[in-house]
Parts: sequence; structure tokens; C-alpha cells
Amino acid sequence: MKTALRFGSFFLLVLVAACVPSVQNTVEITPPSETLIVEATVNSQFAEGLTEQELKSMSYISPNSGILVQLVEGVYADESMTLTLLPQVAIGDLNGDAIDDAAVLLAENEGGTGTFVSLVVIASRDGTFDQVGTTIIDDRPVIESLTIQEGTIRLNALVHSLNDAMVSPTEKESFTYRLLENNLTMMRRTSTLQGGMERLIIIENPQNGSEVSDTFRIAGSMPEAPFENNLSLTILDQAGAEFYRGGFMVTSEEMGEPAVFDNEITLPAIPSGTWVKLELTDISMADGSVISMESVLVKIK
Repeated sequence: MKTALRFGSFFLLVLVAACVPSVQNTVEITPPSETLIVEATVNSQFAEGLTEQELKSMSYISPNSGILVQLVEGVYADESMTLTLLPQVAIGDLNGDAIDDAAVLLAENEGGTGTFVSLVVIASRDGTFDQVGTTIIDDRPVIESLTIQEGTIRLNALVHSLNDAMVSPTEKESFTYRLLENNLTMMRRTSTLQGGMERLIIIENPQNGSEVSDTFRIAGSMPEAPFENNLSLTILDQAGAEFYRGGFMVTSEEMGEPAVFDNEITLPAIPSGTWVKLELTDISMADGSVISMESVLVKIK
């Protein structure tokens, strides 16, 4: 009798054990919850920043008319204007927060033949993305490239010179921009004439990021001297407020030949520790446009 009871108890234990699911198997086959998957995707997208597809469906302040419009697949149109996102898009960190920002080109037509193209920057700020800078490039330029490299925007385009037909820009221009205190700021501009000569300014002293006293030397060179050997010098803070505007002469053997400059500059009263932009500009005497520009950021001792 005892043997039968023991056998029955053993059989019952085996039967119960067979009905209990394996804990290890349960962990392996249970998928993550849907909520966790969604949160991971959202966080990943935010950490990486903007995408080209998101830029096609964002709201923008139109550069010319100044109204807020919503793009649909890269286009906004009503009876008064058309705003189009051009295919050249650059994505990368511009403000040092490790989140990808974007530089885009918006083409705006308000009727007539003119279509004005502007560079627009969308940057991360306090968990959102804002339109923080806009600058016009030209009426119907030919865009060759738009990139973000080492925190700067590089734009290459054909723009109109003084005698160009509006449908055929011929002047090759290269622009470099940075965000300074969330202001879109041009740091460099060069031009290449039809003969192939590149017009640019090279600043050798002071170096970008260096410190200067209230009196310092500014030295450098140019492959071709400016008209009447004059360069314009402007000193601004990072928000664009002007401290000083003047100029100086460069040295060149003949007009159109290479030039050098080495001049002593005395600053106006600027608080110690202030970062300023030293901007040299070669200005066309024909129409007042900028032929070339170079700048460096320096800190006042």
C-alpha cells in the first residue's frame, strides 16, 4: 500500500512539473515591449539630429517675404509666392553640441523672372530646431556644392558679375560661414575670374584663435593686388556689432601683381576677454560688391 502511494505521489509530481513552463525559455521568446522600441527610435533620431526627409516637411520663415510657411515634400506654393527647398543639403554639427544641424538652400519666387536663392541654417537649441540664420546668395545662381566641414558651411556657386545676363552667371564664388552666438556669419569669400585667377586674401598674422593687445600687427598676402592697393578692415564682435571700420594700403610692384601687407593696428577701447572678428575685404570699385574677404577670430588681452 505504501509502495502504491509513493508511486502515485511521484507520478503526480512529474505531471505537475511538466505543466510548469521553463523560466529560461520564457525570457528568450518574450519580445521587448512596443513602448521601449518607440522610445529608442525617437531618442536615436534626436541624438543624430535632422534628416533630409524632415527638412522637406519643416516650416520655414521665407527669406524675402518673411512669412512662416510649411513645406510639403520640399515645396510651398500659393497665389503670391513659391518657396522650394533645393536638392543641395548639408548636415552636420554647427554649434558644438554633437547634434546634427542643417544648412539648406531655399529658392523663392514672388512672381516674375527672379528666383532668389538664400542659405538658411537650422540649428539645435534647447531640445528643438530653430531657423537661426539666413543670407541671400543671388538671383538664380548655379549651385555647385554645399557642405559642412569642421563646424563651418562651405558653399561653391556661380553668381552674377556686373555684365552677366541674368540667366547665365559666370563668376565662380566660394563662401565659408560659421555660427557665432547663433548668428550666421561669413568668414571667408573668394572669387575666380574668367581668366582663372583666384581673388583671395591670406591673413598670416594674427592667427585665428590667438590673443592680441590693443596694438597689434596684421600681415598677409594676396595673389592679386586690389584696386589702388586698398583693403578695408572691419572689427566686429561675435554678434556683428561694429567696433571699428577703416583700411590700409598693401604693397605691390604693379597693378594686378601679387601684394603683401604688414600694418600696425591700434584698437579702440574693447573690454579684455572679448572675442572679435578681424575682417579684411577687397571691394569692387565698379559696383561696390565684395570681391574677396578673409577673417580671423581673436581674443582681446
